[in-house]
Amino acid sequence: MVGLAGVLILGGCAKRAPLPPATVTTGSTSTATGGSREQEVRTTAEVEKVDVANRLVTLRRPDGNTVTVRVGQHVADLRKVKRGDRVVVVSYESIAFQILKPDEGRPSLSWDDDVLIPSAESPRGGSIRETTLVAKIVRLDRAKQQAMLRGPEGKTVTVDVQNPENFDKVKVGDTVEVTYTEAYGIEGQAAP
Repeated sequence: MVGLAGVLILGGCAKRAPLPPATVTTGSTSTATGGSREQEVRTTAEVEKVDVANRLVTLRRPDGNTVTVRVGQHVADLRKVKRGDRVVVVSYESIAFQILKPDEGRPSLSWDDDVLIPSAESPRGGSIRETTLVAKIVRLDRAKQQAMLRGPEGKTVTVDVQNPENFDKVKVGDTVEVTYTEAYGIEGQAAP
């Protein structure tokens, strides 16, 4: 459910106070014919290095480890990001499924990428990627909490069923639509 996505909010810091721990917010919904779950993770990190030419930023996480991320062209003012800046990285993912009526869908796979363009007043932007799979359920395994789905071109994929109650909603032969969403955005302000 959780993939790489994020929002960077830049701010300065007078002292090098310890980085706060990450906060995780989760949620879920359930209906008679579907369900969803989502997760948002907020982490404060410190900029260690900025490679403007290659659009790479190295961040030190609260656990002391570093990670280097590629920053897309939608961040217009990357030159304003400096070593020592504190950033809040927010990642968001969701997955949802819906049982379709027998005549509603054929196996398919599609995705949609939207890029949010920055405004002239603020160096921010982002993107959202949504992947949708329409597939037939070919096997349900309650003991392993897994379902096998057959998608386009007859290919199968085994997925973990996080909520055991979902087994009561589906049966072998049902067509389901599974939508996976990742959001990525950046909002930056010059550090004071």
